[in-house]
Amino acid sequence: MKVIIPTSQSDITLRQYIEAQDKPEREQIAIYLNLTQEELNQVPQSVYDEALQYISKAMEEEPEHVMRFKIGSTEYGMIPDLNDIESGAFADAENHATELDGAHIFLNALYRPIKRKASVFYSVKGYDARRAVSLLDAPLSVYTSTLVFFYNLGKDLGIYIPNSTK
Repeated sequence: MKVIIPTSQSDITLRQYIEAQDKPEREQIAIYLNLTQEELNQVPQSVYDEALQYISKAMEEEPEHVMRFKIGSTEYGMIPDLNDIESGAFADAENHATELDGAHIFLNALYRPIKRKASVFYSVKGYDARRAVSLLDAPLSVYTSTLVFFYNLGKDLGIYIPNSTK
């Protein structure tokens, strides 16, 4: 049996991360390795230990902010100008930013399929709430880096706004 061990958050999908929450360690490892419990029982202990080590390390990493990524053959990009976010997308992003079960809805509000690109510049399709389920297959790094991006943005704004209002 061939076992593929994820070594970073880019190797773990949002779906796997959500499914693994609040599960015992062995169930989590099975989910991240895409194995059933029966298949995991056949894995040598040394491979299990290595997988646990790599997955634990991946969960501690703080990935760089992801602007573009692929799911299958579809390339997604973060909205190039957040000032242009649609009201429905804004509401979904705001309502689902902190709830893990709605993480795919949060990502769908901020990331869209790219319709045109030239070098580092691109334009994205309009907001479509029905597309959210496809974002369950996004790399976990997209979700965590986006949360960190908005956390840092909020922290920076908290510093600069009082200074600029004087």
